[in-house]
Amino acid sequence: MTDDEIKKLAREVVNETLHRMGLDPESPDTVSDVADLKALLHAWRGAKRTVGQTVTRVVTVAVLSALAAGAFFQFRGD
Repeated sequence: MTDDEIKKLAREVVNETLHRMGLDPESPDTVSDVADLKALLHAWRGAKRTVGQTVTRVVTVAVLSALAAGAFFQFRGD
């Protein structure tokens, strides 16, 4: 396969992929639409990471609070 054939095939694959995504490869808005999609994915990943960290912190604080309360009542009872 020559370089030109590979480039042509790559363009066809990109055009087909954009069509499947509902984007027009000939539209000047396509570049900004793809950039918007990338930004949205980045924001989604950040939100997932933040939710995971928050859940971990809440569970950790709950466990440590239960341990502290248990220690408090253990020593208070003596």
